[in-house]
Amino acid sequence: MSKLQWQAGRSEDLSQLLATAELHQSAAIGTATLYHFEQYGRENIAVTLPDGQTLLITCSADAPRRRRRIDSAVPPS
Repeated sequence: MSKLQWQAGRSEDLSQLLATAELHQSAAIGTATLYHFEQYGRENIAVTLPDGQTLLITCSADAPRRRRRIDSAVPPS
């Protein structure tokens, strides 16, 4: 299961981030604006607030699942 990470920033920082990202969708919701974009192969969501702040939400990379390997060549004891 992936975990979400978030950080607060300024709208100016978001404009620089979006300049190098692939924007999938954006929408105005009331006085906020929502951006869905991809950068370096990772999906992100950003929300700009009316006071000039931005909330950036990213998914942390999934850790590899720990699984036991069962060798079918060795009979069970």
